[in-house]
Amino acid sequence: MLLATLLLLFQGPGTAIEARPSLEARIQEHLAAYVEDGRPPAVSAGVVLADGRALALAAGLADRAKKIAVTPTSRFCAGSTGKTFVAATVLQLVQEGKLELEDYAGDILGEEPWFARVPNAGELTLELLLQHRSGLERHEFLPEFMGAVIADPDRE
Repeated sequence: MLLATLLLLFQGPGTAIEARPSLEARIQEHLAAYVEDGRPPAVSAGVVLADGRALALAAGLADRAKKIAVTPTSRFCAGSTGKTFVAATVLQLVQEGKLELEDYAGDILGEEPWFARVPNAGELTLELLLQHRSGLERHEFLPEFMGAVIADPDRE
């Protein structure tokens, strides 16, 4: 209050004090600056404030060719984020004695129809999977995978 009063006292006649942009506006400016050069094409951010309010923000293009802007509800590839959640869950189950790192993935996933098509399926342990030493090809770089994602993004 004192600062606002002092500012009012020192401003000249007819001048206005510019309001400081809201936190949401400042974050939005940073996001826009981050994608300004198109690398990356888009970004989103979620912020939960101490008072429980949630902000959902986005900047950039969801579709470069069609110039469609990204929104906070746009879908993004999760990248490697899911690995962290899976690893934390597996390690929690190990700590609870429900799994062991030496367990074979086939003992857990072997009934899944797709598991038989996994190279090295019979040799994969949880430890090898968590250490990224499975020898499996990175599917996200395969043209067939990206084509399937683009053709049917809601497919599980």
